[in-house]
Amino acid sequence: MSQKIDSDPFLRVIAVFKLMKAVLFFGAGIGLLHCFNKDVEERLQHLLDHLHVDPQNRYAKELIAKVGELTNTNLKLAGLSAISFFYAALFGTEGTGLFLRKRWAEWFVVIVTGSLLPLEIYEIFRRLTALKIGVTVINLLILGYLISVIRRKETK
Repeated sequence: MSQKIDSDPFLRVIAVFKLMKAVLFFGAGIGLLHCFNKDVEERLQHLLDHLHVDPQNRYAKELIAKVGELTNTNLKLAGLSAISFFYAALFGTEGTGLFLRKRWAEWFVVIVTGSLLPLEIYEIFRRLTALKIGVTVINLLILGYLISVIRRKETK
């Protein structure tokens, strides 16, 4: 006896996973915006004063100088924030569509996940981490599963 596709619990799990990724990217975007246009150097100086660190300390001076360079990266922060919000919207759309059991969402996840795999593989080769491998494996499993769901629906 075949399971009714609309009650497929794995689609809900995938939807929740996508929504969690959306929340993560949204939080990253907010965090990046929080740093944008802030005088990071002044905040660090205040923190060091609060911790009673000697302002003439060589390491404190170097740290303040390095952090001062961060203020020059506002455009990078704005770009990264925009990218984070884009991914949050993308994953939020995928997760919501799957959670609502929309057929277009299955196709959307397959297309988006498939198109992002080359980037994920590039990132793995660029710097190998367990997290990158784990996310890529999960995305491959999701991709394979959704392709099988779509094929089963087409044969009915």
